[in-house]
Amino acid sequence: MLPPQTAAVFGAAGIGSRASTSTPAAPAPPAMGRTWSIAVPGVAALLLYAHLLYRIRALNYQTTGGFFRRFDKLFIPWGALTTAGILAVVCALSASAVIAGALDTGHARGELRVSPRVVSASAVITAAVVGVCLPALGAWFGSAVFEDPIGPWLRWALLPLVPIVVAAVVPSRAPRRGGDEWLRLPISATLLVAAGMIVVQQGITKVLWDFGVVWYDPPVFRGGGLLFGAGVALTVYPFRRYRWAFAVALGVFVAAVIDVFHTEIVAVTFAVAVMLRLVHRRWQLTAGPPQETSG
Repeated sequence: MLPPQTAAVFGAAGIGSRASTSTPAAPAPPAMGRTWSIAVPGVAALLLYAHLLYRIRALNYQTTGGFFRRFDKLFIPWGALTTAGILAVVCALSASAVIAGALDTGHARGELRVSPRVVSASAVITAAVVGVCLPALGAWFGSAVFEDPIGPWLRWALLPLVPIVVAAVVPSRAPRRGGDEWLRLPISATLLVAAGMIVVQQGITKVLWDFGVVWYDPPVFRGGGLLFGAGVALTVYPFRRYRWAFAVALGVFVAAVIDVFHTEIVAVTFAVAVMLRLVHRRWQLTAGPPQETSG
């Protein structure tokens, strides 16, 4: 039998004790910041997509004798579909750390040693695939509900996602710090973008294709553009100082140029802003000096 002092040393080192043969502890739950970065874009994408379906029916159908009559041509604000798809991809990419934890646990149980870089890359690719499949499913559902050709739905749901997915999955050195931090968006930017596009849709009051006319409420419509532009600015602007001034300036510009027929153009600018943020944050966490960022 070992002396008490020797037994204490071996016990602390995990030698000759039952603790050394026990199964590894379960991974810690995600931090609160990571949870919000996953939940907020996901809920915003769902709300925006649901509001899009509601507005399509409200804008393109009229009641005739107690029945809904659909106009010959559908008017669809494609910007909402594009924005919802971008937020869905952001939600999936923000969950890449959770996916990596699940993959790492599975490899450990199977006694297969995989480098952390491979696990991280696999998680990001898996998240990107899931994030692309969700907008594709939404496009198929919308085209089926309104009996509309699926081509335009897939085009505006998937094509703007290409720069974001490329920026996320292109091989690169792993960040020295932050882990999946570079894949997240500021919560304020996500809320402003989603709220802005919902207000833009709400500002379109009536579509009457029999006469080729689209009516809208300018204060509401431009106000939505202001919110959307501010969200885009907070997405791409990397510094805390003067970021709200820049957000107001870009919001006023978007409110002035947004067109009721081409809301998808401003939605594409949001996709470009997300891509630029991913590239900048990856470079900053990998090789750049520490800088003051917007989170």
